Amino acid sequence: MRFILRAIRLFSRERGLWKYAVKPLLWGALAYLIVVALSVGLGAKVGETVSGRLGADAQTGGSLGALLGLVVTIVLGGSIYLAMVGLISGFGFDQLSQEVEQRVFGHVVGKSPSFGEGLSDGIGRAILAGVVGLVALCGAGTVVIPWLAAAFLSLMDFTAPALIRRGVSLGQQFAVARRKPGAMGFAGICGVIILIPVINVLALPILVTAGTILVADESA
Repeated sequence: MRFILRAIRLFSRERGLWKYAVKPLLWGALAYLIVVALSVGLGAKVGETVSGRLGADAQTGGSLGALLGLVVTIVLGGSIYLAMVGLISGFGFDQLSQEVEQRVFGHVVGKSPSFGEGLSDGIGRAILAGVVGLVALCGAGTVVIPWLAAAFLSLMDFTAPALIRRGVSLGQQFAVARRKPGAMGFAGICGVIILIPVINVLALPILVTAGTILVADESA
C-alpha cells in the first residue's frame, strides 16, 4: 500500500506527470473502439449468415447480430479496455515511468525498448492476459480466482515499464518482480482495485507510478 500512497502524493505534487499518463490511456481507448467496431461487424456478419441458413430476413439477422456484438463489448467493456492498455503497458507508459524515476530518484536506470521490442512484448502480454482471463472467467463464481488473476496481471503490467528498461523480459518478469520488497502486497491491493469498474481505468497511471517506485526503490 505504501507504494500506491507514494504515487498518489507524487501526482498531487507533480501535476506535470498527468500529460505522460493521458497518451497511453487514449491509445487504449482507440484500441477499444477498434475492438467494438470489429465485434459489431463480426456480429452482423454472423447474424446475416445464420438468418440466411434459417430462411429468415438477412438484414434483420444482421442488425440483431450487430446489436449482440455491441452489447457484449459494453458488458465486457472494462475488461477489454484494461486488456488494451495492458497490451501497450510495457512501452506505452514508459515516458511516465521514466519521469517518475527522474523525479523521485534523480536518475533513470536502463534504456527504453525499441518499437519492435515493445510490440513483441505487447503481443506476449496480450496472449498472457487472454490465458489468465480465461482462467478467471472459469473461476468467476469463486471470487478468489478472478482476484488472484487480476493481482498477477497487475504485478506484471505495472512493473513492466521499469523492468523492461532494466533488461528483464516477460518470461523473467514475475520471478524478478515478486522478489521486490512489498511486491505481493502491492499485487493483492492492485487486484482489488482492478476489479472495480471505472476506478480501475482512472487508477492506471497511479498504479504504473507505484509499480515503477516499487522496482526502482531497491535499485536506486
